[in-house]
Amino acid sequence: MLWYYLPIAKLKAFYYRITYLKDIGGFFMSQVCDICGKRPLYGHNVSHSHKKTLRRWEPSLRKIRVEDKGKIKVVKVCNKCVKAGKAKRAV
Repeated sequence: MLWYYLPIAKLKAFYYRITYLKDIGGFFMSQVCDICGKRPLYGHNVSHSHKKTLRRWEPSLRKIRVEDKGKIKVVKVCNKCVKAGKAKRAV
């Protein structure tokens, strides 16, 4: 779908979303679990008057040292993977 087929209101909303995501790091920050691939979710804050503003829910990540093929490296892992034992800490 080409941009000139979109109504002006949708174009403004699309442009707002792109610039907002750039401001909060949506395209540049890597908030992804290296094991399960969990990433940020996007949605709206909804006020009492139902005015919607964009927001982003971050996964709960922590950096841990793991041993991979005999080498120790630091990876970002979500807490769910750590609790499930999918990531073995290096000693």
